[in-house]
Amino acid sequence: MKGTWSEMDGNSSGFHIFNSIFGGLPSHEKYKSPKDYAYHLLSQGIVFLNCSYHYLKKEKLSKIKHKNCLDDAHEINDPILLKSQRIILCGKEVSSVLLPSSIENNKFIKAPHPSRLSRRSNSEVWDEIWGFNQLSSLIIKT
Repeated sequence: MKGTWSEMDGNSSGFHIFNSIFGGLPSHEKYKSPKDYAYHLLSQGIVFLNCSYHYLKKEKLSKIKHKNCLDDAHEINDPILLKSQRIILCGKEVSSVLLPSSIENNKFIKAPHPSRLSRRSNSEVWDEIWGFNQLSSLIIKT
């Protein structure tokens, strides 16, 4: 999550996540930073997780090469994922490295990464997930 609202421009992944879930960015007066808003979302049962909490630069995530990083992430993520009602997996290889084997298939949705670079390869699928208010019906309790 970006540290400041000025970093949340139309090219940032966080912008597209907020736009798809909530139809735009929240009030900057109410939440001082995107991180503050992420903590608010956590209190509402919405959490953002990474499949690695170590910066990999431009390396492709590997179960073998990055085993220690993935083990650390599983320690953090698995208890949260096991309690989750809905999981959105962003990126091609995420489901192969992030999910514990005990997660049922109907709990998660595979989605392209929310970055604009991912949209170039399949804009129709990207728009179905990351377009304006597209995810709201999947994760907001009715």
